[in-house]
Amino acid sequence: HEYVLFWGDWWTSGCAAQQGHGGTDETYLYNYWHGMGAPGDGLSGVQTQYGDSSGDHPVYPTTLGHAFAGWAAYCDPAVPAAATDAQLAAVAVAYATYLTSTGVTVNRSTQIDVVSPSGTNPGGGFGSQYCAYHNVTTYAGANLSWTNMPYLPDAGANCGAGFLPSGPSPALQGWSIVGGHEYAEAATDPFTAAGLYAWYDAAGEEIGDKCAWTGVFVEPTATGSYVQQPEWSNAISGCAQTSHV
Repeated sequence: HEYVLFWGDWWTSGCAAQQGHGGTDETYLYNYWHGMGAPGDGLSGVQTQYGDSSGDHPVYPTTLGHAFAGWAAYCDPAVPAAATDAQLAAVAVAYATYLTSTGVTVNRSTQIDVVSPSGTNPGGGFGSQYCAYHNVTTYAGANLSWTNMPYLPDAGANCGAGFLPSGPSPALQGWSIVGGHEYAEAATDPFTAAGLYAWYDAAGEEIGDKCAWTGVFVEPTATGSYVQQPEWSNAISGCAQTSHV
């Protein structure tokens, strides 16, 4: 389940001192995550073939009926120009702490997307070395999966903007192409950075990496149509738009 945290008061949502930016992006992400992991979303089903050592598999539709689980604003007036992984992880932990205080159970099915404001370079190398990545930290004695999600439109075509010109919302396509990539990897390989290995191939590529920027397609979901990348399926030894198991 995806929890989306908009870091900083640059955004439109949640902060008393909000600057009112990114409203279109927020709406897009809200609708996108409500369509993912929901009935009719075939792409998420690709993940169900990958199980852990206990035999547990991702299940779709999710228990909530969609991937979206919640969002909030972290009202920091001074977001670093180039936040470190430690700073990003601390923001994810702060959100997890808040969620726990409201009665939400934070566990291995929790994925926190830290979405940074425009003009920042979280992690360093955004737009040239990576578009986003998922990582892991520790919260309440357990592993917590989180994603570094920079403001993708800043990178333009390097991170998916206009990748499929004939597809819906060209300027925002990076949010769904890259977001879906990280979502699939967080479900099938959430804790690699902690030394707890899940699925990746002999070259170290995860199910999103193996199909990155190939076979991009438009997926209709319950909340709209979104440009997506396929994910690697062991069942067909290739990139798949929907489950074959």
